[in-house]
Amino acid sequence: MNIIEDERPIKSIHTANEGIFAGLNGVDEIVPYPENGQMAVVVWFAVYFDGNLVRRVNGAFVESVVYAQQGVEPTPLGAIQSTHEISKGMLK
Repeated sequence: MNIIEDERPIKSIHTANEGIFAGLNGVDEIVPYPENGQMAVVVWFAVYFDGNLVRRVNGAFVESVVYAQQGVEPTPLGAIQSTHEISKGMLK
């Protein structure tokens, strides 16, 4: 099954520079969808804020996708350290 066909709700997507979390900071939903590229279909992620499409994120820049689990609340942004922050601390 590919990401477009996967019907599980997405909790968050992560690029090298940021994480976008459904259920936090007004983000209602993150939905993958196909766009035609020059040679093949490209996955994009639609980000909805208060029911409105406010952003599209190119799937080529998404490093990870976390799926929601029923009954589990989103993790607050400050509760997770990025691997970059952890590795900086190791170098001290």
